[in-house]
Amino acid sequence: MPSATPTAVAPSAPTSPHAKRPYRLVVSFGSECCGTDRVARRKLEGLLGRYPHEALGHDSGSWGKEGERDDCFTLDGLSPSERTHFVSEVRAEVVGKLVVVEENAACRNERP
Repeated sequence: MPSATPTAVAPSAPTSPHAKRPYRLVVSFGSECCGTDRVARRKLEGLLGRYPHEALGHDSGSWGKEGERDDCFTLDGLSPSERTHFVSEVRAEVVGKLVVVEENAACRNERP
């Protein structure tokens, strides 16, 4: 009689509706000791207020003990020229210590 083999458990599905594809823009706020760059975070929040929230396709995820986070944007509700403008604005205005801006990247809350 053959021995029973354990059944593999399928991984749970990602909770985000955008999990199967990279985000158009990911802004990561890191920290070395004393929390994330608050000035850069406020600049991003101010920039977000200039656009309709639903147009940005904004998700976020915390990944550290000191407030480290990713702000992730699909930008699906913007036209191609608006997407380019938004990315340019973020790159120009949201700069700071341990702030990384990536295009076509995974959101930290979805990384293994």
